[in-house]
Amino acid sequence: MPKSLSISQFGSRHQFVRTVARLVVILTAFVFMLLGSVFFTDVHGAFAATACAKGDKSYTVQSGDTLDAIAQSNHTTWQNLVAHNKLTDGNVIFVNQTICIPVKAATKPGAPVTKPVSQAVHGTANIFPAGQCTWWADNRYHQLTGIYVPWMTNSDAKMWVTRAHQYHWKVSTTPRVGAIMQLNAWVQGAGSYGHVGVVESIQGKGRFTVSQMNWVSLGVESRSQFSVGPGVFFITAN
Repeated sequence: MPKSLSISQFGSRHQFVRTVARLVVILTAFVFMLLGSVFFTDVHGAFAATACAKGDKSYTVQSGDTLDAIAQSNHTTWQNLVAHNKLTDGNVIFVNQTICIPVKAATKPGAPVTKPVSQAVHGTANIFPAGQCTWWADNRYHQLTGIYVPWMTNSDAKMWVTRAHQYHWKVSTTPRVGAIMQLNAWVQGAGSYGHVGVVESIQGKGRFTVSQMNWVSLGVESRSQFSVGPGVFFITAN
């Protein structure tokens, strides 16, 4: 018949098990912290150490950038940037990453240099989530003009002015019927993501009416009046 443990023996063994369990948890946490630190250092170091070849233009990725937008702003294609920078995935870039942009002479020595004319880039479809204000603005603008916006990723409503500049669209502070209105975050009732809609009519004295979605209720189309002012912009392709 097995011996029974005294209270003091049972307590000692229980304390030993708890001590071992604590050590295992601490060691596991330490290993994960060490691996995370090494991974972050490797990734951050790789970006920080990137140096472009002589003659290349370097660009530091900002929050919200896409490779396609960077390419369009520099008169090239995202495929060229992927190849030139030896990227494994053109859809994945990181803040503070250096993108090297090849600069080639477009004219012969001695020939006059002409500045390329920037033209608004047009989108090919509306892939914003249906029911969102971004989807409505893109869809309504296409109904009125036959043009989709070309920015389709990393493009919350508050970022549309930035995207418009990157794709050579016009940005104004004066309302125009058919223009896309952008409200910055927290402006005139907008939330943290901002808001976009399309100007349907102008009442004068800085007032105008916008068609929109997700303003009065989720997924519901509505019309509201807004006023020109700080944080209010108007976007058009031409």
